[in-house]
Amino acid sequence: MFIIDAGHGGEKTGAVGRYSQEKDITLKIAKIVGILAELEEIENRLTRTQDIEPEWKDRVVSNAEDIFVSIHCNGASAKNVKGISTFHYPNSEKGKELATEVKNELIKRIDTKNRGVKQADFYVLRETKCPAVLVECGFITNLNEENKLNTLEYQCKVAVSIIEAIKKIKERIG
Repeated sequence: MFIIDAGHGGEKTGAVGRYSQEKDITLKIAKIVGILAELEEIENRLTRTQDIEPEWKDRVVSNAEDIFVSIHCNGASAKNVKGISTFHYPNSEKGKELATEVKNELIKRIDTKNRGVKQADFYVLRETKCPAVLVECGFITNLNEENKLNTLEYQCKVAVSIIEAIKKIKERIG
């Protein structure tokens, strides 16, 4: 199962830009990823399909053979910070492989700063039983990136990048 987590939701807006909220952008991208997964005949589940805040424990329900991707937009107090990054749980080799593949696919399609693959002790990475990655698709606090994050073209580029990475990982790990 490919688990697609649209970060935040409901009262938890996530990062906020000049005119948009992270929770709305992540849900749009997650839905596109879900559609692409269906087209590729990849069994998948979205942790949310509407503007609600799922329970943390419900977000991370998984089995060892699953793949988990949590989609986010970054934020910073400095308005010129930009770029994409991916995170995996420390010492998770499969998570690191997944994070690297997603980052590589994003860099192929999106012209922005490569902020790299990083380790983090985020709940959704720590509590899943499978390889997991958290994807920061851009900085919503950077007006140029916020504008891009709100376009269907950019959202599709992110979604295609995630699906291409998942296909490559699935080929390797079965």
